[in-house]
Amino acid sequence: MKGIVIAVFLLAAPAFATDTSSLSAFLNSCQYDTKVCRDFARTIVLTARSQNYGCIPPSLSADDAAQALFLWMRGPASADPRFLKTSLEDTLWSGIDELWPCAPPAN
Repeated sequence: MKGIVIAVFLLAAPAFATDTSSLSAFLNSCQYDTKVCRDFARTIVLTARSQNYGCIPPSLSADDAAQALFLWMRGPASADPRFLKTSLEDTLWSGIDELWPCAPPAN
């Protein structure tokens, strides 16, 4: 999945120059068009669901999950030094893991 989501999104994105080189660059781009950034988060959510990745509740709409992921990126993720050198896509997968952790397997 790595890299595929960003490539697919950029092909479908409008001419807006969304910088996906890092979380900070992406969030800086989002200052100009938050819809494109929320659509990017929605793409990650839909991809996670289609690949059975993470534990996003089925009752949570893709739009609501994308909003939560976007707010996580703007808040906790942007303040966390772990994500300074992490690719944007890996940061988003980490966001899914942090926002909707899966229960540990029962023994």
